[in-house]
Amino acid sequence: MVDYKFIVCSIVAVLSFYLYYKITPNIPKPNEGIIFYYKCSGFNERKSLKEGSKDFENVFSESRFIFILIPGYTESSTRPWLQVLSEELLKAEPSSCVIFVEHWNYLTFSRPFMAENVKKIANDIANLLLASGMSSFMNVHAIGFSMGGWVAGCISNFLPKEKQIGRITGLDPSFPWKDTDNPDDFLDSGDADVVVILRTSRISVPVPLVEFDFCVNGCKIQPECDIWWHPSFIRQICSHYKTPFLFASHLTEKKEDFSSCRCPSRTTLLEGNCSCLVKNTFGLNMTLR
Repeated sequence: MVDYKFIVCSIVAVLSFYLYYKITPNIPKPNEGIIFYYKCSGFNERKSLKEGSKDFENVFSESRFIFILIPGYTESSTRPWLQVLSEELLKAEPSSCVIFVEHWNYLTFSRPFMAENVKKIANDIANLLLASGMSSFMNVHAIGFSMGGWVAGCISNFLPKEKQIGRITGLDPSFPWKDTDNPDDFLDSGDADVVVILRTSRISVPVPLVEFDFCVNGCKIQPECDIWWHPSFIRQICSHYKTPFLFASHLTEKKEDFSSCRCPSRTTLLEGNCSCLVKNTFGLNMTLR
């Protein structure tokens, strides 16, 4: 006979332990923290990336283009969009490498502590780049989704001004969970040589505008998310999670670009009064008109 009480108690115990572990602020665990993985063109499986290894020197070649993929809040580095996007990036940029940032051990449900851990994650990424010994980081492209975009914007805080990374792409990036006017707490135009934001929901609205700033479908509800019986916040979350797949589909379908209309202000955009006299494009290689 099945002992249902035992099963229920076991489930409750496991969930309680998990919640306790994630709510407490002592993250990361000793000797753990950030784990980096990598995958390069010509290899199907990702491998662990550790400083001092032969692979480490091979990945951080001066002539190699490097993508750094940073997942969002409560996401691990095995999320489907990371796998899809990494494969398409390796196809688009031959001889490149993709680095996956596994920040699961920094995850906590305590927002104040998570805000501090964002800085720790960014610091670890900066230390990884500095340990590479590369003379320049202009071939480095950090791509962060949601909280990952926030992390990407903080990397510059831990790098010398003369060694900023080449590009950051924020995929509907999030922002500090507190009122702050400190530019170091946001993804903005000063965080890399080129900063690009692709917005798909209202979640990224508080993030400052950057020079290359794209608002998909007016930053409103995205296709397949406008289900009438879903609450508004569910539709916004659905639209939010569309962002990395939109980026991946851009590469998958081998489109020349994502054409967009230039708007003079966010107010004009939200009012739907963009003249479209000037058109810009979104992609790995862009020029602004």
